[in-house]
Parts: sequence; C-alpha cells; structure tokens
Amino acid sequence: MVSYTIIASGGGHSALAKGIVDCLEEKNVEFNIIHTPDPVSREFFDGYETLEMERPRIPTKPLSIKRYLKSYTSMLKHRRFLNDIVISAGSSLGFVVGTFSWFLGKEVWNFEVPDRIVHPEQTPRALYPISKKTFVSWEKQKIHFPKAIVLNGVVLPKPVTKPKGGGYILISLGTVAEDKELLQKIVDEASKVDDVKVLYRGPGKIKNAEVISEFLSRKDLVELIAKSRMVITHPGYTAFEAGLNYNKPVLLTINPRYKKGPTVEDAKELARILNFGFSDRITERIVMAAIEEKKPKQLVANAKFIKTLKG
Repeated sequence: MVSYTIIASGGGHSALAKGIVDCLEEKNVEFNIIHTPDPVSREFFDGYETLEMERPRIPTKPLSIKRYLKSYTSMLKHRRFLNDIVISAGSSLGFVVGTFSWFLGKEVWNFEVPDRIVHPEQTPRALYPISKKTFVSWEKQKIHFPKAIVLNGVVLPKPVTKPKGGGYILISLGTVAEDKELLQKIVDEASKVDDVKVLYRGPGKIKNAEVISEFLSRKDLVELIAKSRMVITHPGYTAFEAGLNYNKPVLLTINPRYKKGPTVEDAKELARILNFGFSDRITERIVMAAIEEKKPKQLVANAKFIKTLKG
C-alpha cells in the first residue's frame, strides 16, 4: 500500500495540510506529518505520527542560507521518516522537504494555496518542475502551473461545529503583522452596523469592539466564526473556514504589512470566485452590502482530491 508524508508549515499552510490529512483518513491510507513547532500545527496534528522541524525562512526576517543548510542536515538525519509520496502544502519547509525527497527518488505532490491566483507563491512554483502532481484550486492558476490538476474548490479541514445565528461582526487581520490604525478604522465602520469582536494581540487599545487578545485554539476560533453574523478578514484560511465551512458572509481586505501575502489583485479575484466582498477602504455601506448580498459559493474540493489519491 502507498504511504504519504504531508508537510505543514503553520498558519494557512497547516490548515491546508489538515484538510489533506482528513482526505487521507477518509481514503484509509497510511501517512505521517512533518510540521513546524507552532501552536496551530500542534493542535491540528495532535495524536498523529509527526516530526517537528523549524521553518528555514521566517517571513519577517532576511533570507538565511545557514537556516536552509540546517534544515537539509536535519532531513538527512530523518530521511527514513519520508514515505512513498511527499505532499507539500507550501512555504519554505515544503521546499526543503520536497526537494530533498525528490533527490531520494520519492514522488512529490505540490499544492498551490487557493488565495494566490494572480501572483503565485515561491515554493509551489519552485517545486512544480520536479512534482509528479501539482494541485490548484482555480482554473486561472493554471497560467502559472499549466499541467496542474484543477480542483475547482478549496481543500479544507472538516467542520468541527455547526453554524449558529449571527450575533456580531468578527474581524481578524492576522497576528504576524498587526496594523492597529487600519484595524481601528475598520472597527469604527463595522461597529455602526453591529457589535464587533476583534482578534488583536498588539500594543494599545482598540475602541468600539470586544478585543480578544489571547491565542485561540482552532476550536475556539471556529466557535467565534460559527456564532458570528459575518467575518471581515484578509485572504486566507479564516476566510475559507467562515465562508465555505460555516456559510458566513465574508468581506476581504488587505493588510499592507503582509509584504509577502496575497495582493489586491489576488483578493479581488478570490472574492469574485467565491462571492465574497472585497474592499481596501471598508465603510458602513460596504459592510452592510456584504451582509445582505454576499452568499458564499460552497466550493469545497475534498471529495475531488480524494479521487486522485493512490490506495
């Protein structure tokens, strides 16, 4: 029987990897997981056979050749952990494990994330020439990956609760590079429509909102999403969870401090495909329009991905 190794690098990359894991479990095949030592990954993959590795490149720091060499040395030490097929969910750890696996003669599968439509991520693009299979969510992404398998949807972790009646607007612009000024402007407009809860761990206070500053487990975050009226966030897996798993209206915006994140063009195209709202200048009117007019398209691709798996 074919066995798999999945590479997860934290944040949205680990959410994608958890979706892949759920598909592998449904197919009833053997697998293990290499992931970064972060709280999100540890929660997602608790109870599985795992190996922790540091990400060789930190998004907020300059490129370090020393960190890459350290990662390859670690892979040499743990090479027996690799199974027949190695699946990268993106990020620099995916690049290291993917290229090392290819050198050993393993079959490499490669995922591009769903929110990079106009401007591809570096790791999927780098792994594409050596990958047996590359998966993209949308037809437009084939511009960068001509031989890719188009899933026409997003591979997501299984829902862990059910959507409830909406009681507030939930706002999250990420915790890696928080922008207090931008967040306050959005809160000020959204609070004219309904009560607001905002995820914020940075310095200073956010007015006109209930601020949630502690780290949230996925279970707690999903409960917040499920009980919300709508979600305002940047492109990524919080948006996919809200819109596709819990059928909440989603209003996308861009956090300019995420220098390597999805661009305005990516966000606009994603909003068009999934019927999300988008604005880089959110107002009360735009928030109301998203609530009243934006019914997310339920484009979950787990079933289609399962059909591609080898048993």
